[in-house]
Amino acid sequence: MTAYLAREALGPENVIGICVMNDYVPKDEYVRANAFVDWLGIQKREVDVTDMLNQLAVSMDITEKIEISTLNCRIIDTVIRTQCRKSGALFLGTVNASERMTGWYPKGALVGDFCPLGDLFKIDVMNLAVELGIGYLCDTVSKSADQICSSCGNFPKFANISFQELDTILSLYDMGRFHSDTMEKTCKEYSLETDMVSTVSRQIQSQMHKNDVFPHFPRYYFQSTSSMDHILIGGVPAHYNLPWYLTLKEKCFHQYNINCIWRDFTSTEEMCEALRNNEIDLAVILTEGIVEDIILHDSDTKIVQIFIETPRASGILTETDDNNGTVPNIIPQWPSHVIAARNYVIDKKSQTVKDVLTVINNCTKSFKDIPSIDLQIAKRYGKELEEVDYWLDNTQWSQRNLTSEEITSIQENLLKFNLIDKVLPHSSLVFNFA
Repeated sequence: MTAYLAREALGPENVIGICVMNDYVPKDEYVRANAFVDWLGIQKREVDVTDMLNQLAVSMDITEKIEISTLNCRIIDTVIRTQCRKSGALFLGTVNASERMTGWYPKGALVGDFCPLGDLFKIDVMNLAVELGIGYLCDTVSKSADQICSSCGNFPKFANISFQELDTILSLYDMGRFHSDTMEKTCKEYSLETDMVSTVSRQIQSQMHKNDVFPHFPRYYFQSTSSMDHILIGGVPAHYNLPWYLTLKEKCFHQYNINCIWRDFTSTEEMCEALRNNEIDLAVILTEGIVEDIILHDSDTKIVQIFIETPRASGILTETDDNNGTVPNIIPQWPSHVIAARNYVIDKKSQTVKDVLTVINNCTKSFKDIPSIDLQIAKRYGKELEEVDYWLDNTQWSQRNLTSEEITSIQENLLKFNLIDKVLPHSSLVFNFA
């Protein structure tokens, strides 16, 4: 599946399939793999590590199947990484979400530099294969979860658990549905045995250390989200929006049955246009920019909450791409960024929007307490640590909404410089949830 996706995204001439051969893997699997690579039309390399694997196994007195499998995986990982270094290529991992969450892979091995399948469970991968017309490859997949990886030996803890049951448990666990006060209800709703859930949960918790070295992988929001409320949020990919990235990464919105999808924008003007065109539901946006747009373009939008309490004049690290809403010759004295929502969404998905605010507010309240958050910001956004620390010390997130006095001040300044031609009441610009 990884090879297929890479070919589709990059073209066959830019993908190399490496066949690492040894006596440990059945020869019919090599035949099938080679036939598939030939069908894909990608480049192919073959490396025989039989002697290396056997010599290491003998010298280290490794005899158990699972131990040999682990050693084999690490050899394969080394071969692929060496080839990538020689070719100047990116190593795409093959570990899926079922393997990732249960830790059924050697720590740090075969995950690559980027893992396209990292958020797809085993069942999802097989379903996708069918959709793409390569479902015949699923014939080799075990039907029982005690063989998460068909060539890696048995996993007795998961005996009598089907992949469907395992992936259901993993998905629900990922969404935070197994709290002590909801465990019984969730198990009953999905026809799961509590002992089965406890077994899988303990395995997940025991393997969390492997996530420390797991590379980036895309989040696939189409899976298990058909019954969710979908909310599209727009914002600039800047440091102050990191709380959104963190909550999306951890799927914090799923506990409220919400599928949040983030869309990057380069300017306030672009976000305003997207709100007017119903392309997004919410936007994290410059305060004066959205006020100006609502007045000038009669945008069917309202501000539902302040996001950054600190005025722009007090901060540093400002993003030049987000300057469209700056008032000329004025040092703004109002909160710099707000969360705006389309009126339709406020009306039809009121509770969903409130839940979204609850999740992001829970994150921003403790954002500065996240261990090494300054280092994370500096590395992610290419900033100096000193300026990041200064910015954190002088920036406050908010959970309140704009007051009538603040809205009046903003409009007076915009009117003074002829950026708007009229003044609207507070209720036309701001919506407060009960």
